[in-house]
Amino acid sequence: LLINAVQNYAVLFALAAAGIAVFIQFRADGLQALRTSTSTTLDNLDDADSGTFQFVKQSADLFDPSPLRSKESSARQAMYFEAPTV
Repeated sequence: LLINAVQNYAVLFALAAAGIAVFIQFRADGLQALRTSTSTTLDNLDDADSGTFQFVKQSADLFDPSPLRSKESSARQAMYFEAPTV
């Protein structure tokens, strides 16, 4: 009797886990289909006169207006920003 109970529990647990996985995948696919825009991270800050560099610099200044921040510091902060979505 105990062996049958354990087997039933294992089968029901596996079915529940599979059902949860299918539901999560279904929800993720549904949410992905609702996306109307894409965005990309900003990581090319080689040119200090580029719009990307200026966007990151001015955005970072909103959080840390220190004039001592260098180009390298701004480049490290670039990973926290995304390009405006299109």
